[in-house]
Amino acid sequence: AVHAGADVVVAGSAVFGGEASVAENIARFRQAVPVEEA
Repeated sequence: AVHAGADVVVAGSAVFGGEASVAENIARFRQAVPVEEA
């Protein structure tokens, strides 16, 4: 989705769910989804 031009990615379950902390989940998400700033 991001590579196709998405401006917004909803990742509530990926961030707030699971066994890791929210901070760890955000860090993992940022590593998995490269973001290019305009």
